[in-house]
Amino acid sequence: MEYQKSIWITGPQNDAYIWYSELDAERWEHRVIVEFRDGYLEYSSLATEPRYSWISEKPWPKMETTVNFDQNVLSQNEFENLWLQALKTGQHGITRQRI
Repeated sequence: MEYQKSIWITGPQNDAYIWYSELDAERWEHRVIVEFRDGYLEYSSLATEPRYSWISEKPWPKMETTVNFDQNVLSQNEFENLWLQALKTGQHGITRQRI
């Protein structure tokens, strides 16, 4: 597995702006944590319902920083710590009103 942090630099204030993704060798997401600017977390996984919530519908593109996104590699340990935090304090699926 590969672990990736993607920051949406130009995203709207009220939308999620950081995605923490667990990706397989073909770059399909298995688990994802999204963070809003106020620190609020939501999470999704292929192992839980609703699967469609934050899980990407196609493989993630190769990692690169663009004008809109800053992308970085995370360690498995960093991702697991964030996952545990999201399970304790976050919400499963999409619960916030989106723009």
